[in-house]
Amino acid sequence: MPDDLYFFPNYNLLEMAEFYQAMYPNFDMGNVKNLAEILKLNLKAKIKTFSKGMKRQCALICAISTNADYMFFDETFDGIDPVVRNLLKQIIRKQMEKKPTTIIMTSHNLKELEDICDNLGLLYKGGILFESEINSINTSMTKVQFALNGETNQEALQGLEVMSYKKVGSVATAIIKGGRGSIRAKLEALNPIILDFLPLTLEEVFIYEMEVLGYEFNQVL
Repeated sequence: MPDDLYFFPNYNLLEMAEFYQAMYPNFDMGNVKNLAEILKLNLKAKIKTFSKGMKRQCALICAISTNADYMFFDETFDGIDPVVRNLLKQIIRKQMEKKPTTIIMTSHNLKELEDICDNLGLLYKGGILFESEINSINTSMTKVQFALNGETNQEALQGLEVMSYKKVGSVATAIIKGGRGSIRAKLEALNPIILDFLPLTLEEVFIYEMEVLGYEFNQVL
C-alpha cells in the first residue's frame, strides 16, 4: 500500500478488488464487501469520486483482503480522521489475529504507530539507526523531572550531557544522554524534593536521536 495511491481510471472498489483477486490466490472478496459496508464505502461508486481518506480506505481494504504473509504500508493513515483511523487499526489487528501476518508500516507521524506496532526501527540515510520493542525502547537517553530545595536550575546538572532542559515553575524536566543509574546517583546527591524518571515518547526519541546526528533545525524562518 504505497503513499502515492493508484487506481485504474473509472474503476470502482469492486472492480479494483477483482483485479487484486486475479493476482492473489487467497484473496477474500467477502472480506472486501464486509469492510466496505462497515466503512460505509459504496462498492460501485467510482473511486476517483472519493475523498483522499476514502481512497486510502479502499487501498487498505484491498491490501488486507489479499491475506498475504507480508504486507507493507506507507503512510497508512494519511488523510484519515481519528474515528476511522481507530477503526482501521482494529481491522489490521484482526488480520494479524486471523493468520500469522507480518505487517511493516512506515510513517512520519510516530503517534500513529505507538498503539499498533510491536517493534520500532528508526531509518536514517538508508539504514536503521536503532531498533527496539516499542514497549521497551532501548535508547541512550533518560528523561527526568526534578525539583531542588531552593532554586532549581540547569547548573545542578553540571557534568551530565544535557540534551534538553525546560523549567515550569519550580520543576525542571531534562533529557540527558546516559543511563538512568549514573543520572540518579548524581541527582540524589542533591537531595531533591521531587525526582521522577519519565518514559520517552517515540517523537522525543526520534527528535533527540536525530539531533545527535546533526539533523535539526534551530532557526525559525
